[in-house]
This record gives sequence, C-alpha cells and structure tokens, in this order.
Amino acid sequence: MDNRKRHLLIWLLIGSMVVALSQCTNTGKVEAFTINDFASSETCKSCHKDISEMYAASAHFHTSAPAGEELLKKALLKPEFQFSDSLKVVVERREQGVYQVTYSRSKEIESKKIDVVFGSGEKAMTFGYWSESGLNQLPLTFYTKMNQWVNSPGFPTDHPNYKRAIIGGCLECHSSFAKTKATKTGSLAVSEQVIKGSIAYGIDCQRCHGPSAKHVAFHQENPGVKKANFIISIQSLSRQQKIDNCAVCHSGSDQSNQISTFAFRPGDTLANYYYPYSNSNSEPDVHGNQYQMLAGSACYIKSDMDCSSCHNTHKAEKNNPILYSQRCLNCHKVSEHPLNDGIAASISNNCIDCHMPMQASRLISFQESGKIKKVPYLLRSHKIGVYKDESKKISSYLKSL
Repeated sequence: MDNRKRHLLIWLLIGSMVVALSQCTNTGKVEAFTINDFASSETCKSCHKDISEMYAASAHFHTSAPAGEELLKKALLKPEFQFSDSLKVVVERREQGVYQVTYSRSKEIESKKIDVVFGSGEKAMTFGYWSESGLNQLPLTFYTKMNQWVNSPGFPTDHPNYKRAIIGGCLECHSSFAKTKATKTGSLAVSEQVIKGSIAYGIDCQRCHGPSAKHVAFHQENPGVKKANFIISIQSLSRQQKIDNCAVCHSGSDQSNQISTFAFRPGDTLANYYYPYSNSNSEPDVHGNQYQMLAGSACYIKSDMDCSSCHNTHKAEKNNPILYSQRCLNCHKVSEHPLNDGIAASISNNCIDCHMPMQASRLISFQESGKIKKVPYLLRSHKIGVYKDESKKISSYLKSL
C-alpha cells in the first residue's frame, strides 16, 4: 500500500471514530444555572399557598437543610457510638452548636460541628461540616427506624472518619442547586469542592418545575397575566419526560455524568446527561434505582403509567398502604385476585407488602455501636411483581385473623 492510500485509510478511520464517539456524548450546549436563577421557596407561597404548605411537609422538601436544634432534638437523646472499649464518638451540644466528638481513652482527639443535615429523618439523617476543603461527611448517621446513632454507610468499621468529601453528585439528589469548583491535586487527579453559601437546600418546587426567578419577576410585574410564564407545567410533559424528571434523582448514582444534572430542565432527555451505561447487567438496587425497577415491571410495560400514577409529590403520603393500594385498584380488580378466598377486604387494603415488599439494599447497610455485624437498610421495592414468599407469608397471616 503506498503512502497516499495509507494516509487516506488513516483519515477515514479517524473520521469514523469521531462520528462514533459523537453518538456517545452530548453535543448540545447546556446553559448552566446560577443561584440567581432561583427564587426563595417562600415566594411560591404568595400565589400557591395551599400547595406550598402541603409540599413543605414532604420528605422531598427536607432532603437537606442547615443544621438546627429542632432537627437534632430526637437524635440527641442517645448521643454515643462505641467503636471499641477505648474509642467512641459522642454527639454533644456546645455553645456554638452540636458537634460530633471523638474520644480515645476519654481524651478528646477531634471534634467537628454539625453544619448540614441530609435526609428528611423519615428513615435516616446523615450530617456534614464545612472546612477549608469544602463540605465533608461526619462519621455518625442517625438511623431513625432504630432510634440510634450508627456508623455512616461505607465508613471504616474500627475508627471514625472525618475526611469523606461531599461532592456535587451528592447534592444533585439532596438539594435543588449547589455550585462546585474543581481543584487540581496532582498531574491527573482533580478534587471537587462544594462552595459554601451556594446551596439551595431541599428538593423545592424549582427542581421539578425549573428555576423560578424569571417566573416570579414576570408575574410580580404583570399580576393580571394568569398564564404561567417561565415555568414548566408537569402536565405539559410527555410520559418519558415526566419519568426523566423523577429519574434525575431516582435512577441511581452508578452512571458517570457528562454534565451535572443541576443543568437538567424539565422536558430534557436525561440520557443526554450521562455517558453510556456500562453496567447494564447489574441488578437495580432498592436504594436509588426506583426508575430501573419500575421500568422492569409488567404494570409499567403494559400501561401508560408514570410516577405520578401512584405518587402525589405535593403531599406527604408515605407509610400509607391503604392509600397506595387504592391506586392499584384503579387498574386491578380484587375479584380477579387468585388469593381472593374470603380475604378480599384485607387484600384491597394492602397490595403493597405483597407486590412491592421491603427489601435490603445491597449498597447501604448500618453498623451499630459496639458491633461489627451490619444492620440491613430496608426500602420499598419498585419492581412491581409477584413475590411468592411474601405473598404466602401475608396470606397465611390474614387467614389466621
């Protein structure tokens, strides 16, 4: 092969690789938000008082918050975690706030103030503190269901760790906005730092409907205009767009971002924000992979349901099997249930525990004080289906009543 043909072949190969790679990356320009694009969540109340007050009681709204006495009141009742006979972390109220303090043989060796709370407290709360390097996770998490402090998930089992950084990816599912900056720490290594003062805490109205500073300004200047401007109505979205809006936070963190999902706008295609999924054979986990689990369910595949078919995101409706079961009955008839032999009323009051049972996360578990064995973290499966063992157990129990 002469040089001219060889060079032509090389350029053709390079060209084909460029085309192929372009299919794996998001080539569309995404305009990044700033904190100025967001209005205070309090401003929503001036026009949407009832729905705002309902939503303020929801778990979504409380996914993160600055630490306050009220949030920590219950957690301070049993304020100690023992790693060994000589090493423990104590949660203490001090003049400047509440601290996690490490003691070795009764001598204080490290203390950090609780600055940020993550989690609504319905299942658990974990905590962060601000340092020169940004936001870091504290060693103890409060597991509400057990009403006790546990070692933060994934932390060392034999000593407290104060060094884990809380990065933008954590805030993408626990806040409405946060600004980060990257710092080069080596020839190839880069660390990410959350900027103090940049966090819009909690999942507020704007995470689902889009940043509302322009919307608020427009309607304050044009009070006679009733049609909503500069805001997204969920009802205007397609089924997949609605699903993607929820999947921003409920499809897990096991994919690599091309673009921060803080730039996601309602109506966007979520797949454009991630690199191609490289672990498609893995089983979805009950923590975070709700979308993948739902998408594998016959109910989802054979209908046009979306997340709002079962969830009213504006209301605090968790732990209400009767309510959710009634929504199952919008499509399913109790009379056609194979176990319907005198327990129809009981079945219709709890479809959930049979068909969406609580399951242990493979990704998260908790270590109790003074113990090495982990406690499973149980969450509701979103893979709607027939779980024979659960069905037998519940059916036997109902028949025994």
